[in-house]
Amino acid sequence: MKLSVTISEYTWPDGPSRLAAHVGDVAHAADELGLDTVWVPDHLLQGVPGTSLEDEVLEATLGEAVSAAATIPTSRTPCSPTPG
Repeated sequence: MKLSVTISEYTWPDGPSRLAAHVGDVAHAADELGLDTVWVPDHLLQGVPGTSLEDEVLEATLGEAVSAAATIPTSRTPCSPTPG
């Protein structure tokens, strides 16, 4: 069984100034826990239902870059994997 985490909510109590740090912390924790992948929304798959257009969000490539920088990558899965 493979376990993953999706970061779909980017609103943090201390605001957008620490957004990248929080995403990195989540990715690092997922890596430490042995989870297989960290997923971030892109233009095809947005955040949680009811998310406002004014809410903080990272572009998918930036979210992946921040996650990768916070972990020791052994393998990477693209944000929108292809079947097979």
